[in-house]
This record gives sequence, C-alpha cells and structure tokens, in this order.
Amino acid sequence: MALANAEMGGKFVSLSTVESDAGLAQAERKMGRTWEQLSGMGGAQASLFCHDRPSADTRLQVRMWYSVTR
Repeated sequence: MALANAEMGGKFVSLSTVESDAGLAQAERKMGRTWEQLSGMGGAQASLFCHDRPSADTRLQVRMWYSVTR
C-alpha cells in the first residue's frame, strides 16, 4: 500500500510540471507531497508491526504519524 501511495504522489508531482495553470500546478505538487509523506508514514507503521523490536527511528516515525492523525 505504501508503494502505491508513493507512486501516486510521484505522478501528481510529475503532472504538476506540465500543468499550464500555476494554481492547479501548485495544488498538484502539494497533493503529491502529501501522498508521498503518507506513504512514508504508512511504511514506517507497517515496518513497526512486522518487526519484534523496531528501531528508535521507526518508533519516532509512528509517533509522528499518530500525532498528525489525531
């Protein structure tokens, strides 16, 4: 799921480069970055639940994810 979200984010960012309307291009870039960030956070959360002892970095990313979603 995280890989699909990252790919979708990348497509939004690349689509923004060919957009002629500046406002729409900016919105597409922001949406793309959001999709990419969500994929990173989702990947960190999935990694946390797959490992017996997650790293401190992974735990920090998951805590950041929960603080953003609340």
